[in-house]
Amino acid sequence: MNQKNRLNFIYVTPSVWGLLLRHDAWASFTQIETISYGNLFDLLDQERISDLYISNSSLTGVIRYP
Repeated sequence: MNQKNRLNFIYVTPSVWGLLLRHDAWASFTQIETISYGNLFDLLDQERISDLYISNSSLTGVIRYP
């Protein structure tokens, strides 16, 4: 392996790992969780739902964790 290829390998490998770690972190923060209808009302009573969107076939909201 010549010097130029070795230098490229040294820069590309950590960059690819960094991108994979960043993607994994982003995926874990944007995780979607399905809850039961009764649990939704419990969370509403506890004021733990920050945004609630109602459509024809679903309810979508943001749960605030303490």
